[in-house]
This record gives sequence, structure tokens and C-alpha cells, in this order.
Amino acid sequence: MLVFVMLAKCIEIAVCSSDASFGRSNVLAPERILRRWCLCVGLAGLLLGCSGAQPSDGSEDPVGTGGDGTGGSASGDGMGGDGASGKICDASRFVNRDSDFDALVAEGCVVIQGDLRIFGISYSSLDGLQSITKVEAEIFIGQNESLQSLEGLEGLTSAGRLNIISNNSLSNLAGLENLASLGTIGISISPVLTRLGPLHDWPEDVVTDDIQIALNPQLPACEVEAFDMSQTGVDCTDISCQKNDGICP
Repeated sequence: MLVFVMLAKCIEIAVCSSDASFGRSNVLAPERILRRWCLCVGLAGLLLGCSGAQPSDGSEDPVGTGGDGTGGSASGDGMGGDGASGKICDASRFVNRDSDFDALVAEGCVVIQGDLRIFGISYSSLDGLQSITKVEAEIFIGQNESLQSLEGLEGLTSAGRLNIISNNSLSNLAGLENLASLGTIGISISPVLTRLGPLHDWPEDVVTDDIQIALNPQLPACEVEAFDMSQTGVDCTDISCQKNDGICP
């Protein structure tokens, strides 16, 4: 049901904002809208896939790819291929229950050469993941009903993409202070999020691709516009940053 609600919102936003967006002085605005619309639909599809996942019964290995409880293979605990000291985990890590999260903490990955997907845990933060400095593909954090902050990701400096979606208790983004390189960032359907917090302290050009922050009813639009301007140099008014309806200070 959540996926259909999100798609309906995306359609509503597109219809209501297309004319204004196409009228902007930036000649690339139509292409940007189309690209962000596709990303929005893709994100909904990703959420559909995650919502259909079921906790494993012990016969699967959500944390890694090993199936023997070891969390998959890693390239050692010495010097990583990027020069960083620590354990390189050479496969994606999937967490869909508390025991998977605990296993990931114990594993002590520094670099994850794939995705990191966390959904369905009952913890209020991500404390314990401070060892992770880089996720080469996507970080997906979604449908964690008790998650209040992203504390625990303070060690993270680089990721390919970051998608934060449908975390009903997420009130702040503490934990993202040290990100220095990121492709795309998406934050949506976070009903109690009121500020972007540490994102405003990021240097320019941390985000190299696209920004999608939408459908957050208590997040002020001015927060999103200021962040978008600082990263892309464009005042966001199109589909990817609509329906942030909080009151600007």
C-alpha cells in the first residue's frame, strides 16, 4: 500500500509542478525533471522489493553471501585495496532483522564492496556501525519503525547512493556529519523529520549526481532548497523536492 501511495504522490507532484519547472531559466530543467521522475519511480519499485522481503529462518544468510553464518567472504583484516586499514567486505550486506544487524556489527566491515540495505530493525539508532567508512554502491535505510537517528554512521565518508525512505520515527540525521563523497541522496516519507541538520555543514559538491528530498510533511521546503542550492547551485522547485510542508523558521 505504501508503494502505491508514494507513486500517487509522485504523479500529483509532477502534475502540479511541471509547468513551473519547465518555465525556469535553466534550459536543462525538463531533462532534470524527467531524470528525477524516473528515479522517484525506481525508488518506489525498490521499496516494493524490500517490503516483500521476509525474515530468514536460518537457512538464508541476509547479512552476507556465505550461508554458513560467516557473513560472506572478505579480503582480510589488514590493509584494504584503497589504502585504508581494516576489513574489506566484498559483497553486499542485507539486514532485515535485529540479529542480522548484530552480526554486521560483529563483522566489523570498513569497506563494503556492494550495497548496504537495512530495513525492518527495531533499534533506535545504527550504533555499532562506526567502523564502516565506505559503501561502494547503495545504502538503503527504510521501513525501520523505531529508528530515530542515523547515529552509528559517523565513520562513513563515501557512498555511491544514499536512500532513506519510510522511517516513521526518524527525527534527525545525526550520523551523517562526515560524508565527503556521495552520488545521489534521497530522503522521503519521513513524517517527523523537521531538519536536515548535519547536511547543511557538508562542503560544496559532496553530492555529485542528484538530490531527491520529498514527501516529508514536517520538513520545511526552505531547508531543502538551501541544501540543494549549496550542493548543485540550483534552487530546487521540481518534483524531486516537493511536498516538504514544514514551517520555515
